[in-house]
Amino acid sequence: WKLGERELQLVAELLRSNTTLQEVRLAGSSRDGMVLLAHALRDNKRSAVSVIDFSHSTIEDKAASELGNALSGLSHGLVHADLARTELG
Repeated sequence: WKLGERELQLVAELLRSNTTLQEVRLAGSSRDGMVLLAHALRDNKRSAVSVIDFSHSTIEDKAASELGNALSGLSHGLVHADLARTELG
């Protein structure tokens, strides 16, 4: 089961403002979805996210760069990242 573009936009909107969510598990996301999620994480300077699961997602050059920028700015640091079966893992 994969989220569509509209659902990913709603998740990104949530990630931009939520300060309590600690885990994001969205395996199987599309390339555009990954960029959208990375931007949302990057924009939330008070995010509590410390665990991500983006396994089986399409993470190409642009998404990888954006994701790297977003994860390096997480206020609580990254404890676990599952990127299995992506172009990175």
